Amino acid sequence: MEKRVFRIFSIFFLLLAIWGIAPIFTVSEASSNPPVPSVNLKESADGENAATKNETGIAAHDEHTVKNEEESLPRKNSRAFHYLKEEERQQIDLLAQLTPSLVAIYPVDGSSCGSGVLISDDGFAVTNFHVVQPCGVWMKCGLADGCVYHAVVVGLDPVGDAALIRILPEVQAGRPNLEKSGENEAVFEETGEGKWVRRGFTPAKFGDSNQVRQGDRIWVLGNPFSFEEDFTPSVSSGIVSGTHRYQYPAETFLEYADCIQVDASVNPGNSGGPLFNAAGELIGINGRCSFEKRGRINVGAGYAISINQIRYFLSHLRSGRVVDHATLGATVSSDELGRPVVDEILEDSEAALRGLEIGDRILAFGGRSIQTVNEFKNVLGIFPKGWIVPIEFVRKIGSRVENHRITVRLSGVHSTPELQAFLKHTFGNDMADPNQKPGETPLKPEGNPLPNPPIPEDFRQMMELFKDLKKIPPEIAAVYESREGWVNFYFNRLETKRVWENLSSRSAFHENSSIFRGTNLGGQRFELEMTPEKTLLKQENMDILWENQGDFTRQSLPPESRLLLPGLTIWKEFCEKGPEAFEFTYFGESPLPFTSENSDTEETRMLFDVLEGNVGGVNTRFFFTKPTEPGKPSEIRQMELDILDGGLPWEFKFTRWHQTSQGFLPGKVEIFADGKIFECFQLETGGGK
Repeated sequence: MEKRVFRIFSIFFLLLAIWGIAPIFTVSEASSNPPVPSVNLKESADGENAATKNETGIAAHDEHTVKNEEESLPRKNSRAFHYLKEEERQQIDLLAQLTPSLVAIYPVDGSSCGSGVLISDDGFAVTNFHVVQPCGVWMKCGLADGCVYHAVVVGLDPVGDAALIRILPEVQAGRPNLEKSGENEAVFEETGEGKWVRRGFTPAKFGDSNQVRQGDRIWVLGNPFSFEEDFTPSVSSGIVSGTHRYQYPAETFLEYADCIQVDASVNPGNSGGPLFNAAGELIGINGRCSFEKRGRINVGAGYAISINQIRYFLSHLRSGRVVDHATLGATVSSDELGRPVVDEILEDSEAALRGLEIGDRILAFGGRSIQTVNEFKNVLGIFPKGWIVPIEFVRKIGSRVENHRITVRLSGVHSTPELQAFLKHTFGNDMADPNQKPGETPLKPEGNPLPNPPIPEDFRQMMELFKDLKKIPPEIAAVYESREGWVNFYFNRLETKRVWENLSSRSAFHENSSIFRGTNLGGQRFELEMTPEKTLLKQENMDILWENQGDFTRQSLPPESRLLLPGLTIWKEFCEKGPEAFEFTYFGESPLPFTSENSDTEETRMLFDVLEGNVGGVNTRFFFTKPTEPGKPSEIRQMELDILDGGLPWEFKFTRWHQTSQGFLPGKVEIFADGKIFECFQLETGGGK
């Protein structure tokens, strides 16, 4: 009996023990393998989830629910899932906004294709030089609206591998596909007989490539391998692999300075297309890829020209010329601490004339801090010939260290004949390697070659269309002017006219005689009389007469005034007769040359329109202010005279412009010779006699 009772109690306590530890195993199992709440795909009428729940609050398993979702993926009703969907929607919307700015560029026979990007609503687009060069004067361009347009070349930069073209608004082929391009009917105007004209183009928005950082997300749009048969661009994404990369010329003119390295897919055909940041801002122009022995396929090392470099060159490209890149006239090497130091300098370079010497250590160039030779080459390579930059450097004299700041006009890397000869060389087409040297056999990938993709029927028909359009059409002929040494002189005429017409109504000169009165640098009273035959300066202590014989370099200059009176005469004749009388041309934008105010001021950071020409044997440049609002006229801020005697140019600075009864006059004229103040006129009255 006792044994039976003992057994009953033993069994009872064993059951209690098992019952007590069971929740522990259950909790442990639940902790390591939490149940996945299943969600019924069918929702209730009030929009709430219709999945049933058991009494513990955990959703019951239902054989009609989705049970095999990956646990690592966000649930469709979770906050993370909605965040991902929202991000995806924003990306799709962003790319839809960027697509209309993409340009597919073809030679007239449609044999190859490159890319470009619109930068203005009147059709100007940027691309690579090696994309445009085989096209010649004109080319065909396809946009995301599904239409084909004519485009004309405007300016070329063979050193920096950049080019500017203008797309004409007349639709040449295709029908506008507004739904595909994301545009509206107001963009097009039907002219009859099934023809359309665009009212305006959709340009990309400029970003600041100096703000690009390694790891930033980027988008690449373009036409790799000519896949864009209906002009819908291909899109690839990635990150910025590196910034401020310098790619050596490799025995060609091609030089990529301060470029952006990306890991996104950049292949043949992407050349000239846009590189966008995550905000949809244009930060670069895709161009060079690192292929070498790896073949003509992407390996995740593409290079884009920084958009800030493109912006420095844009006005020069709009001038219709072949532009060159800048050189300092000095070479820089590393000292024992790796710092950039001047080791050679040309004696007649402007840098030397302004005071730069061998042994000087460069601290800053063009507004950017310089710590290595590579940084110096990067910054130097982004400026065009003739650009004016500040240079900061230190000079050690014994135990003393001096800090200096000068402003220098940069020289060109190549001579004009060299650039003209280079234009005769062609890269063949965009499917060729732009790094390949002339006469060199293209490198082929190792192993079995990749088969050529089949040509879609739509693209084959487009090629046939191009083959029938080899003759220069009249609309292209209307915007193209051939002139030796120029790419397209038509656009230089446009820019020269624009600058001059904004100023011509403001001249206070009289065609027969003009008289100005005021005080000079020494505080003396003066009277300046200017006629077509002579210029007479009357002062308290002496009178200076200079007779205008037409050629300023073949007659003696007054020793008391040197270029002062000839310079004022040039100013008068230019304002009276205009740029065409002296064959002045548009140079582009530029900062101001050297003045006594050589510190970092708001004006030294401004850009000015420049007209250049030769008056009486003197190379002359006029710097015009850029209107800050429509309808506001411009002013002549500075005139520069260079008689090519090995010295520094003379500078005439005109400030304090104001309206008088005689006309619009400067209140102050400062004249600089050899980089120092020579004379200063405070004008009180002036104008017609």
